[in-house]
Amino acid sequence: MQIAFAVFVLVHGLIHFIGVAKAFGFAAKLPMSLPISAGWGTVWLLAALLWITTSVMLFQSSARWWIPASVALLASQVVIIMSFADAKWGTLANLVVLVPLAVSLLDQRHASLQSIYKRECEARRTRALVSFVGESEIAHLPPQVQRYLRVTKSVGNARVRSFHARLRGTLRNSPDAPWMNVDVVQENFFDTPARIFFVRGARFGVPFDALHTYIGEAATMRVMVASVFEAFRASGHEMNQSETVTMFNDMCLFAPATLIDPNIRWEEIDAHSVRAWFRHGPVTISAVLTFNERGELVGFVSHDRYQSVDGKTFTLYPWSTPVERYGEFNGRHLVASATVSWNMHGTEFPYARLELVDLEYNAARP
Repeated sequence: MQIAFAVFVLVHGLIHFIGVAKAFGFAAKLPMSLPISAGWGTVWLLAALLWITTSVMLFQSSARWWIPASVALLASQVVIIMSFADAKWGTLANLVVLVPLAVSLLDQRHASLQSIYKRECEARRTRALVSFVGESEIAHLPPQVQRYLRVTKSVGNARVRSFHARLRGTLRNSPDAPWMNVDVVQENFFDTPARIFFVRGARFGVPFDALHTYIGEAATMRVMVASVFEAFRASGHEMNQSETVTMFNDMCLFAPATLIDPNIRWEEIDAHSVRAWFRHGPVTISAVLTFNERGELVGFVSHDRYQSVDGKTFTLYPWSTPVERYGEFNGRHLVASATVSWNMHGTEFPYARLELVDLEYNAARP
């Protein structure tokens, strides 16, 4: 969707060069009958260059694309009004741009979910002393987990105090709903535990944001439509327990070095699986971890996570994250893509498919 929008903005910007050509006599035959002065021709040129700049920033996924776009929209609409008989259809193009631009401007508000995400993450980034995970620190773990830490190159590497991850994928909210493309950023902190997870997507062209926060012992989830209307809010014991499951899942998939945490209790099931109990504050959850012949974690199943469609009613279903493939990220061998699924009355309902784009450990505050 963003690429299509970037192309649209680029074409819209290039069309403005017709006004430039008309003002400075660069072409004999143009689809504009009214004269344009050199002064207004300069404004046409400014609008064209700003639209092109906006398009480039969109292609680069720059969050600041709204800055040139705001000026471009103003300049563009002014010159269109000055040549309305010839350029009136440009107003429709500007209206198309106005919708995502308005959403982006709303994102800059102090109360937007994106702003909350940024503030919560930046407040927790610190410069921690670097220490390393050694063989002696994994000796108490089951052999399957020890092997997993070696396979992921966690042993001999720095302890994980925090991580910042970017993911992309698809999401749906019911088994018969269409898949929606989403972009995800998240930061997890382990010295003072916190999980901050931000999702952005669109449904039928209408943008939405979702923010999960688990700070201290309290978890919340909020969903905003067009950065204005709150469509979902959940908190309370069920959310705290559910986010404890998700936090432990993040540790297993994205930060295996944290599995030396003393708040985890282990039990071997067989040669390829273990059960773990993870305690965070007053909440303790359990999960079964399954490993393949290479020692990679390929399955995570917990019966302690709640599903809710309205933020008020919660139902326990088995929750799993089967891993599809692994990749290399900053010297670690980690999960590259996985599915997230509920098992509802014996029927699997995959509701998210996510791919890890980038991961950074122990990011300090700039």
